[in-house]
Amino acid sequence: QNKEMKVLITGAHRGIGLELCRIYQAELGAQVIAVCRQSSPGLEALRPYKTVSGIDVQHTGSVRHLKEEIGDEKIDVLINNAGLMVSEEESQSLQQIAQNLDASILMFEKEYQMNTLGPLRVTAVLLDQLSSGAKVVLLSSQMASCVGNTNGRYYGYRSSKAGANAMAVSMAHDLRERGLVVGVIHPGDIDTDVDIHPEASRAVFTRIQELKMEDSGSFVDANSGKKLQF
Repeated sequence: QNKEMKVLITGAHRGIGLELCRIYQAELGAQVIAVCRQSSPGLEALRPYKTVSGIDVQHTGSVRHLKEEIGDEKIDVLINNAGLMVSEEESQSLQQIAQNLDASILMFEKEYQMNTLGPLRVTAVLLDQLSSGAKVVLLSSQMASCVGNTNGRYYGYRSSKAGANAMAVSMAHDLRERGLVVGVIHPGDIDTDVDIHPEASRAVFTRIQELKMEDSGSFVDANSGKKLQF
């Protein structure tokens, strides 16, 4: 049990974010700062150390408000879990995008603001509150892998997650001298609209626990622990 450990998780109201809150709180006795746009009955039932709702990582002002809400708390594990896939764009071919370009670009921009710039906003705003030896985690997707793209489509989602991965590698270089570790984790092929992902969440938790400086900037599969190609 570690009452001193503080873990901040975005997108904490459901899915992997909610389950990670439960694991850190129940198994490590950590003080969990649960961040979300809107709380949920499941999150309220957990009664985490702090819940900060009304936070949208797509907007810098909202993330600055998060910093104001948590005060001078030091963070030992920062988990950038909040993400977005716009369902309408999932199966679009390039031809379909061309036929509806303005609407498609708007969808992609939403994904970039959430998936690419969201983790950057959160990490940058909270940078001075990361404790010595802290871990910064980005939940990504194997769909971000250019090498692993064997069937195309998903233009916005793939590129937004690939951008986040690139930023994570840069973060790993920039934060190394401070002793901070950055991990990029693919949780598995899951439906993020489902409220509970116990197996995927357990695998993500295990990978975070294992994360060491020599792994900083690596992209790993949560289930196997194997490194993935960017």
